[in-house]
Amino acid sequence: MGKGLSPHKLRHTFASDWIKKGGNLVLLRDQLGHNTIETNSKYTNLSAEETKK
Repeated sequence: MGKGLSPHKLRHTFASDWIKKGGNLVLLRDQLGHNTIETNSKYTNLSAEETKK
């Protein structure tokens, strides 16, 4: 992979884009293999305002 690119970074980008485009949190949880929706917050990197939306 290129410099600065990692599987972890790809997960963050995927999760953030999923939410920004109106994706469902439950489906995101399943895609990332998490047990709870709350775990998604570690991967979405959304601001408080974006989270409210």
